[in-house]
Amino acid sequence: YVRRNLRFKTTRRYEIDVLAVRGDVVFAVDCKEWSRGRYKDSGLRAAVESQEERANHLKKFLKNNPIARKSLRIDVAKQEVMPIVVTWLQEGIERHSESMIVPVWKLNSFLNYFLLQSESFASTE
Repeated sequence: YVRRNLRFKTTRRYEIDVLAVRGDVVFAVDCKEWSRGRYKDSGLRAAVESQEERANHLKKFLKNNPIARKSLRIDVAKQEVMPIVVTWLQEGIERHSESMIVPVWKLNSFLNYFLLQSESFASTE
């Protein structure tokens, strides 16, 4: 299940570019189309921190809103919300804090690998 441009409000208004639900994982994706620049790494770190904030507020929103949970088919008690920043180009950093930074051309293989790993981990429990 995929939803684009999800807007919601907790203490302020937020938007998640792409919300993708698969199994036990909810991917909260922020898309960045930056070109090369002098301060891109620090801007990318700030974007990751903002995406993590949006993901945390999404969890709060879903926890307090049963209609949204049903509409989006998300169970916050059973599903993990994972913030991801998707970039146009390969960046110097691949992970910051709790978030992954993935170039768009590697997104499919990243998701396949991630889901394969989470399924194999779940089967060993």
